[in-house]
Amino acid sequence: MDAKVKAMIKLIDEDTDSFARRAEMYYKKWPKLMKLVKEFYRAYRALAERYDHTTGELRQADRTMAEVFPNQVPYVLFGNSPSGSSAHECEPHTSEMPHRYKHCLEKISKLESELSCAQEEIRCLNSVVLIETSKLKSVEEKCVMVETSNQSLWLEVENLVTKIAKKDQQLFEKHEELEDEQLRFVQVEAILQTLQNFHS
Repeated sequence: MDAKVKAMIKLIDEDTDSFARRAEMYYKKWPKLMKLVKEFYRAYRALAERYDHTTGELRQADRTMAEVFPNQVPYVLFGNSPSGSSAHECEPHTSEMPHRYKHCLEKISKLESELSCAQEEIRCLNSVVLIETSKLKSVEEKCVMVETSNQSLWLEVENLVTKIAKKDQQLFEKHEELEDEQLRFVQVEAILQTLQNFHS
């Protein structure tokens, strides 16, 4: 899971030297980033389910102890007794307790340890999720900016193409006018030459 988080951070924090390069990077790496986010979410959900399962087993074990040994000192879930002492301080000597009671205490101790680890992992994951969500939002905003910039550039290109087409049309029309003028000039010159020959 740490590797996935580091990979996500590397994708998001990668620096570039130009706006165009950043735009290219976001478009190319967006699918990979989304894949990592989905994998991270699945891992987070699996850990949350494990936490719920461990909590349920711990409560069930506590109820079983209360039913089997109603006269024993009650075991406080998660080890938070009113006096502040741990479960091991409250339990009687192991040589005097029945085997089933001892087994329940061992199981509860193990489940408490697993639950504590799961709680710590969830706390760390929640912190990472908040950070990565913020970074992901920043990436999405940058992608929107890039998309908006691209649309603006395409609009500018279309306007330039339209202007070039108009200029080409104007140039074509001027060329035709020039050819007409040259033809008229040749005709007038021929007439003048004919008149000169006639009078000479």
